[in-house]
Amino acid sequence: PDGDFFVPLREGKASIVTDHIKTFDETGILMESGEHVDCDIVAAATGLNLHANAPMADIQVNVDGKPYVASEHRIFRDCMLSDVPNFMFCIGYFNISWTMKVDLVGKHLCRILHHMKETGASTVCPRLPAGGLGEPPALEVSSSYWVRNWHLRPKHGKTGSWQPLVTYEADRHTLLEAPITDECLHFSSELSSGDLTASTDLRSRL
Repeated sequence: PDGDFFVPLREGKASIVTDHIKTFDETGILMESGEHVDCDIVAAATGLNLHANAPMADIQVNVDGKPYVASEHRIFRDCMLSDVPNFMFCIGYFNISWTMKVDLVGKHLCRILHHMKETGASTVCPRLPAGGLGEPPALEVSSSYWVRNWHLRPKHGKTGSWQPLVTYEADRHTLLEAPITDECLHFSSELSSGDLTASTDLRSRL
């Protein structure tokens, strides 16, 4: 509050060093650049590792009898996964309040449930287009904990409803005002035995 974090920086009592740690020695830290940072106490605050099977965390999920593997799926409307029925998750914004995206996704879920009730659908599932999605868009987040886990995560696409949602006003239109139906979003009122197993499995584990 009141910018007090920046006071010691302006007064020269604190400084920030951006570099890679080469090693620790008797008096501090030696950086890859050759700079030495003298220190009495080191607080280790790096090395965060995200769950490898996002967004399922440590939950073992099977879809149609096949184990869910995050990197084999693509993200639809930033809150659903290709070929995973009746499932939605939330990832907030990185550049503004995290909960603004979560609020939109929650309302979008209500819209989908209302549509399913009106149409008698019991399953909703994003499906990839026949031609696939091609390479995912470039990663815009540079945080190390996010980058080193990137190859394990489900990816977005570059077009349509597969694109990442990163702008509140545009996302508000997409999630709250645009039509629920989409050529890649499949609703069904008749479940195959495989789909039923997947849906029941997801409900029982989440």
